[in-house]
Amino acid sequence: MTRHPATYPEVILPVLAGQLKGCRYTLDPFGGTGKLAEIYRFGYTGDLWVNELEPEWADEARRLQDRKLIYCVTQRAAHTLNHAVEMDGRRPDAICTSPVYGNKMSEHCNWKDGRVCHTYKSYIGHDLDHDNAGRFYFWDREYADIHWLAWKNLTDMAPEVIILNTKDFYRMGAIQRVGAWHLMVLGVFGYHLAEHVQVECPGQRQGANHKLRVDHEDVWRLERK
Repeated sequence: MTRHPATYPEVILPVLAGQLKGCRYTLDPFGGTGKLAEIYRFGYTGDLWVNELEPEWADEARRLQDRKLIYCVTQRAAHTLNHAVEMDGRRPDAICTSPVYGNKMSEHCNWKDGRVCHTYKSYIGHDLDHDNAGRFYFWDREYADIHWLAWKNLTDMAPEVIILNTKDFYRMGAIQRVGAWHLMVLGVFGYHLAEHVQVECPGQRQGANHKLRVDHEDVWRLERK
């Protein structure tokens, strides 16, 4: 079993399920190990498509597909998912996902002491794929380039609803507005903010900035203009 350092917090799942009420086919384009499937515990009744680029985490999602908890699992870069739609013949009416935050989890140095840090690379045990935004910090140009291309492709599928789970963080004493950046990009591609829910979720209290932690996660509901 390959763990993932950034799965949906338990308190977020019922909020996501509520936002997806009435949706018939939901895509998580940055799906990790497929934890979004737990929204079925909170009343979601549609089908779920999970996409994950890294093979080890995609394999974990396929275990849930084998148990009929996920309708479809694909393993590709998010900016190529239109091709997967052509193969499957169905377009999602909703996207629900948690994009990379670009915080310390994106650290990708090689630790000489062999320790396992709370990072994508450390959990999976090797460098991430070239097209994986988890390789970059929020302030890196490559972070913006990868997500911009992904959102362009994903919004071309014209889902009626996009549900985002994001969390801001501090760097050098200044808050990094991760959620606001993704809202800006989606606004360019024709979506407007319909609802914003803050869910108390303190997260980890480790590291140099342990006293500067955002104490909530954000759930954003966007709809096509």
